[in-house]
Formats: sequence, structure tokens, C-alpha cells
Amino acid sequence: MIKYGELHTEIQGNLDNLFAHRSYTKVEIQVLDGDTLEPIRGAEVFVNNCAPGNLFRDDSSGVTDREGKVTLRVVRISTPSDYLPSADVHPERYMPPVADETPLGADPPPFRVLHLYRPPRPYHVLEVPVGFEGLLEIRIPHFVYANGRPTPRDWPDWRPGEREFVTRLDTTALTELRLLPDMGLTPQDHMAICGARFSDGTPLLIWHRSQFRAPPPQAPPATQPAFDNSTIAMWEVRRRARGYYCFWVGTLRRAHAEQDRLYEQSDKSDPLVNYYFPKLQGLEAR
Repeated sequence: MIKYGELHTEIQGNLDNLFAHRSYTKVEIQVLDGDTLEPIRGAEVFVNNCAPGNLFRDDSSGVTDREGKVTLRVVRISTPSDYLPSADVHPERYMPPVADETPLGADPPPFRVLHLYRPPRPYHVLEVPVGFEGLLEIRIPHFVYANGRPTPRDWPDWRPGEREFVTRLDTTALTELRLLPDMGLTPQDHMAICGARFSDGTPLLIWHRSQFRAPPPQAPPATQPAFDNSTIAMWEVRRRARGYYCFWVGTLRRAHAEQDRLYEQSDKSDPLVNYYFPKLQGLEAR
């Protein structure tokens, strides 16, 4: 019979052998508030060192100092691998770190900065020229990986603390929506159309994905607004593959007429034709 102490020693020896071939480096990690660029003190930072088979942990962790810094042990990966070390941190009242900052790579850098943002998540607002009535065509990016997104400071006129990202729509041509920045919990763009307004700042109701939308934390709002056939809003009347959408800006009555016109021009043999035309049919004044 193997005694507990002997078993513990044997297991520890096996673990030492498991990690004996690994080489490590030191990485100084700094955690900053993404809006203010001020250091976040007292945040616990973890490094996943990708133990073989993930059966045993070989991680390191530490708490940031007043400069938001901590130095941690990070493995070097000398052979091709699908698993590379990464850093993570989850202080209270912050969203997760920006995705493309967490991977540390096969040959980790000596210094890495992690930017964290407070909720709410970022969202799109669509801006329409004052007095415009008619059809607008928009392409909304679908299923973008987090590390393919810009930073908030890449957006024109962004100010720290803002989560509203405004796109001014072209009334004469297709508008390509710019990707939302990665702020840690950035939703897919087609799920983040949460508001509309006229260019003078007047709010404009928006009907998208079969409901009225509103900025976080309620998108859609818990209580849908009252409307009738004369309500002016931005009504989704058609969608197509690859994120193409058509919106009618004007009354619900005119939106019905425009959707009927577009439907008559569509290919009825397409098995997705009913999906392409969200149900304005049956959307009547309450």
C-alpha cells in the first residue's frame, strides 16, 4: 500500500518532470482604465501558461501596484503549438480586457498593457439628415472577431467615457457601418444598432430586428413605445445576406407601402424571401 506522503511525493515529482523542459521569462503587465488611461491598482492579473493537455495548471498571478503594474512568470513556447500563453484580469465594475491585448505569444514581450473599460457596452447610433424621408441602404458587419476591431481612439471625435458611436448615413449611396471598437464586451455589430437620431440631435425611433431598439442597458426597452400609422421612425423593411439592410425613414404607413413594393420586386422562388422581409406586415397601431 502506498502511503499518502509517498503518493504526494510521487505526484509532485511527476509534475516537476512535466514542466522541467519548459523555459520562462518575466513580463511586466500594466492594467489601465481605457477611458482615463489611469492605472488600476489592486487588480489581480492571471497568466495562463498553457500546461500540456491542460490537465495541470502552470499559471502565475499577482496584484497590481499603485502604477497598475505587476511582473509575472510567462512560459516561452519553443515548438509549434495551438496553445499560447495569455493574460487576464477581472477587477470589479470593469468589463474584460481588450481581446487583442491578452495573447502573449510564443515569445512573450517584456511589457504588456491591458486596457479595461467600464460598462455599458458600446453601441451604434445611426444619424439621418434633418428632414430626410426615404429609403436608406446600410451594410452592417456580421460576426467580427474581437481582435479584428479598432480601438475607441481610432473613431473620429470619440471622447473618453462615450459608449455611443455615431455613423452619419449617406442618403444617396450604401453606407458601410464602421466596426465598433473592442472595449471588452463588444457585441456583434448587427446586434448593437441601438439608436437613431436626426442630424440636429432630435431622437428618432428605430425598428430593427422586429422591435424598437434603445441604448444599453435596455436594448430593446422593457416597454415598447406607443405608435400609430403616422409615427415617424426608421423602419427596417428589408434585409439581405452579408449584413445588407434597408430602412425606411418616415411614417409606418409609408414603410408598409415601401416594403410591399420591394417584396413585389423580389425573387419569390428564393426560400429565404420571407426572412429578407421582417414582419412589418401585422405591425399595426396599438
